[in-house]
Amino acid sequence: MGIGATPSIIYAAICQLRQQEQHNPPSLVWFCQWLKKNPSLHTIKTKPIARVRIMNHSGADLQNFFLEYQNNLSKYGIRRLKYIYNMDESGFRIGCLTGEMVIVQTEVKELYTSSSENHKSITIIETICIDGSPPIPPVII
Repeated sequence: MGIGATPSIIYAAICQLRQQEQHNPPSLVWFCQWLKKNPSLHTIKTKPIARVRIMNHSGADLQNFFLEYQNNLSKYGIRRLKYIYNMDESGFRIGCLTGEMVIVQTEVKELYTSSSENHKSITIIETICIDGSPPIPPVII
């Protein structure tokens, strides 16, 4: 399904399978060693993100964005790097759960999970200029 399971979920599943076979459950030490011996698995921390943001964009959307970006640079005659800035935002949600540790295949580097929309947040916006000139001061919302 493309989602990770917490270590406790996987351990509980192993214990359930052992119980069905009429065997004692393995120890937690055994489980930790088993996880280390499986190079195709690793543990990462999920990143909560609003469901609407997960479902909002596709690869085609991103391709269209960069095509339109190139067209606008040409349209407005922007050829000098000092006029091109990159902006990024980082949000801090107040009173919301953080990510949780999950076990996923090693190819998975990031995993986003949906979170509730009803929360307060603080957002910081920062910029950098492509030519390395001093950035515009950050904005806190």
